Amino acid sequence: MDSEKIVRAENQARLIALNQSLNSFELSYIDYKKAEKDVEELASQILEVYSPENLESFVFKPIPRGGFIVLGMLAYALNLNPSQFEFNTNPKQPIMIVDDIALTGARIAEILSKNNFSHVVIAHLYSPPQLRNALMENEPCVKNCFSAHDLEDHAPHNYIGDYSLWEKQVSKKMCKRYWIGQSDVVGFAWSETDYFLWNPVTKRLEDGWRLLAPHKCLKNKFNLGISSQRVEKQDIKLSEDVVSGIFSDEILLYHRETGEIFSLSGVAAMIWRVLMTLGNVEATVKYLKEYYDVEEDVLRRDVEKYVSHLFETKILKKEVDL
Repeated sequence: MDSEKIVRAENQARLIALNQSLNSFELSYIDYKKAEKDVEELASQILEVYSPENLESFVFKPIPRGGFIVLGMLAYALNLNPSQFEFNTNPKQPIMIVDDIALTGARIAEILSKNNFSHVVIAHLYSPPQLRNALMENEPCVKNCFSAHDLEDHAPHNYIGDYSLWEKQVSKKMCKRYWIGQSDVVGFAWSETDYFLWNPVTKRLEDGWRLLAPHKCLKNKFNLGISSQRVEKQDIKLSEDVVSGIFSDEILLYHRETGEIFSLSGVAAMIWRVLMTLGNVEATVKYLKEYYDVEEDVLRRDVEKYVSHLFETKILKKEVDL
């Protein structure tokens, strides 16, 4: 593991974009308890417009994968019949499309382009009002858009002086979007949204940064590419002051308090992926033993030294009771 003293140009650009975003807003973390309250708010908004009798005529379609979780809870709040989840292509039947969060409407656009719906209702836990307005204006079949909470757009503030250029660059790189901006960052216990930042060095939109630690977000944990295993004691966690990013074969760790950035690649990156998935030194050693032809005692010593350094630099924290 290297602590970069001279940060490469592309990583410097990634840090600048990340810090710019972090200085503009904080991450809102939605655990399952908070999600339940959000679903109750969403259900109350829906019932203000559609009576339970009206809703009986609807079919409900979740947008994978967060939409499945939201719809599962919403089904209880609205007392839906299981038969209403049997999606069909009858264009005359009202349909409600459900998701946890929407930022640009790309997935909604994909669904609408493949079907000839006549009455569509959109329901999110979180979305920008600009997006919902754009959906209503551009899609005649969309009759209502609901959201438990609004998301604020920070792009005009983040790109003062070159907002038009940023918007043009982003628009070129993206397929159909109803709206483009930089909304508040929301992370769920099951997922963290892809948050695109423009890198002027690589001239690409990148979404490698992850603000939620793997132990707090199911998607971030399994995106590390390590198969799940039963571990009795997971006592090693990523510090809440650390933001991680995966860019091709390189992993970046940025400590918000100390300002240090660490670059991981090769074996160091592999150890990191396993450690963040399994959360335990012994389990990590056993997993790595299957991949590397090295004595177990030697491997254990190297992993323990690696972990010790991460504790010293406050990248990791240890939890006794989980």
